Amino acid sequence: MSVNKNKNRTDESFYIAFKNLKEKLNLSLGQIAIKTGLSKSFLSDIINNKVLPPKDEFIEKIAKALGVEPDYFFEYRLRRLTEFISENREFLDECINKKTDYRKK
Repeated sequence: MSVNKNKNRTDESFYIAFKNLKEKLNLSLGQIAIKTGLSKSFLSDIINNKVLPPKDEFIEKIAKALGVEPDYFFEYRLRRLTEFISENREFLDECINKKTDYRKK
């Protein structure tokens, strides 16, 4: 399991991280389906990488069922970052300008 420096987060793709946690906890898809209210076939499609990572509301349900915070999953953190950047474009421009200035030195 590829985990970044913060052990409460992973850098793995959602389906891999989900599958690894499922196996680590020795849970069946049926058990997770009951805990989340999501269909077993939908969860199977996620684990088998047949669908894109689910919406945040589903990631939140899956995370709760697996005993982790939603931001454990890389895709969830990435979406938060994308929202932050979208809401703070001036901050992003400032960061880019500082990076450019730093490279010139």
